[in-house]
Amino acid sequence: MKRVFFLPLVAMTLGVFAAPAFADTDDEIQAKKQLFEQNCAACHSLTVATNQNLNRADWNWVLDDMEDYGLTWLTDEQREQIVDYLVANHGYGE
Repeated sequence: MKRVFFLPLVAMTLGVFAAPAFADTDDEIQAKKQLFEQNCAACHSLTVATNQNLNRADWNWVLDDMEDYGLTWLTDEQREQIVDYLVANHGYGE
């Protein structure tokens, strides 16, 4: 009887520690970083952004503010990728 319950328990446990299916690959991370660097450095030093350590809502607010200053060429998808990069690498959470 213990063996019947042991295998599903092991499978569930391993699933908890497996990498999430939505995790970015190294190439995706680099593409987001490059998008951030190319677009944000057009107006200011990158350390202005990388030193902020903001959450997702705050990064979205910053991008809203940057649009008011002229960052109007980003698509919604590009903007989301930049925010994803900043949250994951220069933020403290969602």
